[in-house]
Amino acid sequence: MRHVRRRRRLPREVVDVLGDDPELMRLAEHVARLAEAPTQALAGRQRRLLVLAAAALGAALVGVVVVVLFTGASAPGLSDRALAAIGGDPVLHAVVAQTVSDDRTVDLASGKETPVQLTIEAWLDEETGRLHIVQRRNGGLINDTLGTTQSITRNATPRLDPALALFLTGYRHALRQGRVRDAGTAVVSGHRIRWLILVSGRPAGERVAVDSHTFLPAVIQEPDGTRWTVTRIESIPAAPADFRAPRLPSPALSAGRVTAQQASSPRQIAYALGVPQLWLGRSNGALKLIAVRLQRLTSLFPPTAHHAPIRSVGASLTYRNKTGTMLELREARRALPAYSFAGGLTFAFDPIPPHGAMQLTSIGGEWIGQLRAHRLYITITAPDPASVIQAARSLQPISR
Repeated sequence: MRHVRRRRRLPREVVDVLGDDPELMRLAEHVARLAEAPTQALAGRQRRLLVLAAAALGAALVGVVVVVLFTGASAPGLSDRALAAIGGDPVLHAVVAQTVSDDRTVDLASGKETPVQLTIEAWLDEETGRLHIVQRRNGGLINDTLGTTQSITRNATPRLDPALALFLTGYRHALRQGRVRDAGTAVVSGHRIRWLILVSGRPAGERVAVDSHTFLPAVIQEPDGTRWTVTRIESIPAAPADFRAPRLPSPALSAGRVTAQQASSPRQIAYALGVPQLWLGRSNGALKLIAVRLQRLTSLFPPTAHHAPIRSVGASLTYRNKTGTMLELREARRALPAYSFAGGLTFAFDPIPPHGAMQLTSIGGEWIGQLRAHRLYITITAPDPASVIQAARSLQPISR
């Protein structure tokens, strides 16, 4: 009876590299069998095999052969280790964070600036496709959405970044399917990591940095270089509390405009607003007051809210220096879209800061500072951040 040699099962990483060439596959299987040979016989045969491999395949294949020889085909691959680190429960729970550039909170007394931290927490039930996303900026809730992977990644407001959605909804699936590629080691924030590339994801080229010791993801790098820090990731049993429908918020103002305006005086505006208006005086350093306007404002709700528009008043004060640089103050009794507030948040979707602090954001060639003071919601616009901060510190009430 003819003996049929049993094929040696190779690690997935080796098959990915050599699978298209039968000759190389047979050579790799032979090397794997040698790894199970007695130690004394192994030394001489191993040496001859490595010489043959180097001559036939070059240095790259020798590296593959050495991996097979010394790790053994039964050793778990990187994908397996990364998958095991997360666990096998049905719900993936992850928290990722990112420091937002050109968006900061300024303490007006001390001048200390704190970068805005955007945090996204997700619960994904892979069996049902349910996805719960909670987004926070500086700890303040800005969005809470419950739906499916498709509805949230396509229709959520604010829209979920496609590369981040790929990680939250596809990372564990990619590990199971072997749809990752080892891109080598590096040091990130003082930790040794291995870069994994999600080879079948969209957008293509997203990288995940896996800690070399725990095999848990530590950093997500998007194709454009944007990075997210993974602060927590785990698999947990399905629990109704994690997929409870978010409480519906009151309809928020979604749009606004200035419908009319007229030249006015600081004292008249103080009467119109019903509280003392804040200004920089008729002059402030190199800045001179050149225009004071009382404005009629219309604020709109989303069409689905079936809510009538709100009409109110606001004030605009414009300053200019000798070089023509402009600075504008806009003030109202409410956080209105016409003055760059968005749904009860700031222009950049940050929570409105407490008294004594200002939210400072860059947009295009301008800087916008937003704050609350003396029962007014104030927006300051200038070409540079220093001018905005100085103006916020110099605000003083106008006597009625």
